[in-house]
Formats: sequence, C-alpha cells, structure tokens
Amino acid sequence: MLNQKIINSNKNIWSRRLALQAIYSWNINGISFEEILSNFKVENDYKKCNQSYFKEIVSGVINNYKDIDVIIEENNHLDVKLVNMVEMSIIRCAAYELCFLKKT
Repeated sequence: MLNQKIINSNKNIWSRRLALQAIYSWNINGISFEEILSNFKVENDYKKCNQSYFKEIVSGVINNYKDIDVIIEENNHLDVKLVNMVEMSIIRCAAYELCFLKKT
C-alpha cells in the first residue's frame, strides 16, 4: 500500500511538472489543449505522469484562467499582466489545484 502511494505521488509530481510546461507553452504560443496534448504525448516523460491528472490540470487552467486570474489579483493585489510567464504559469497551476480541484 505504501509503495503504491509513493508511485502515485511520483506520477502526480510528473503531472504537475509537465502541466507547468504545457501552461507555459499555452501562455507563450496560444496553442489549443489538443495541440498541447499531442505535443506532450510524444515526450518520454509523459509516460511517467498520471495522464488524467495532467489533462485535468492543463484543461482546467485553460478553461478557468480568467477566474483564476481574478482570484490571484484579488488575493495578492498584483496585476497578472506584470508577472513573467514562468511565474504566472506556476501560480495558475497552483491556484487551479487549490481552488478548483476537490482533491490534490
């Protein structure tokens, strides 16, 4: 049982790492979720992640980014337009997990 929890935890770590990269790519290039998914499916690291969790984070951030940005601005008093893209990708992924996912 403990070994399975460790394996699942490692898969979620990989899911978050790849989701961050995917959201950064989306921020920079404006590509669709489908394009992101097809790009990441060919990556070797994609096999290491919990693929459904990766998809949930990426699609969730893309579909809810306006609401996420409002939450960030209201709670941190910062203009999301002034935050660099790497940091914004990290913050959006984390905010999505904290505010929209039932269990992380």
